[in-house]
Amino acid sequence: MQRLFFALTLLFTLLGSTVGHAQSVIPYSELQNFNYGGPLPLKQLINDLEGNIFPSAKKHAFSHVDWEVGVKMRNGWKVGAFVRHDYYTRFNPDTVRLIHQDKNDLPVDTNQHYDLWLAVHHLKADGIRIHLPKLEYESFQIGLSVSVFHGTGLIDGEVSGQIDTTSNSFSGLVDLDYRYDRDRLLNREANSPEGWGFGFDFEVQWQISPSIELDLRVKDIAGQVRWDQAPFTTAQLTSSTVNFDQNGFIETTPALSGFEGYRSYTQDLPIQSKLTLSYRLSEQYGVFGIDEV
Repeated sequence: MQRLFFALTLLFTLLGSTVGHAQSVIPYSELQNFNYGGPLPLKQLINDLEGNIFPSAKKHAFSHVDWEVGVKMRNGWKVGAFVRHDYYTRFNPDTVRLIHQDKNDLPVDTNQHYDLWLAVHHLKADGIRIHLPKLEYESFQIGLSVSVFHGTGLIDGEVSGQIDTTSNSFSGLVDLDYRYDRDRLLNREANSPEGWGFGFDFEVQWQISPSIELDLRVKDIAGQVRWDQAPFTTAQLTSSTVNFDQNGFIETTPALSGFEGYRSYTQDLPIQSKLTLSYRLSEQYGVFGIDEV
């Protein structure tokens, strides 16, 4: 599908250059990139939490990248090819604190109760997006687009459980249930799945005054991907032989039991929203604020 994306990119560019002089078709390119590290700086978060900064109590982190190229018709229709790469992670503070201690070789707090919960959503895909002509009503513009895409990267699932530490050991029970293209937790060798999906995007622009504009974009409304023969793991991890060494580090030989296999799976895409308020200072300069979830 990536070959199709680049072929369409070339096609749209050639099409725009041959007929663009008549202003009937205009080529365009759009890149949307927004990242939020949550409890840690993004650089530390993507480097296995290794670093000197201790995590805060924030409960989610995400990264959204979407690059689209295509053509815009004079009647308002737009057709583009895109690639997208999304991560959306939710967790509780105990989970991040425990992982941070492990990744940075820090002593685990003793005589503590940890509630563990980590949910990860990841999608890597490319495809086609069709934008309908915008509707205009007084100071409002309303836009709608539909995307059909081919999924190549998948993580969707969660880890949950509890761990209690004492002065020289810990006990706990952790449940794992997730689907993936590559097993990053237990290093299982598995075949990567293929998926096809769709989603709807909605946009409202409000020209509050000649210099102030409010823009709301909602992405992946009713979005989902149907994966064919996606690898999955359902497992339970229990503490069997665990101790702390003389430096306060955990030494453990956990017991793992569960199931591994393949099955068809429908991945529901989380809705993304972005609200932008912009103020035009002059023809060349302006300021804006963005809130994205």
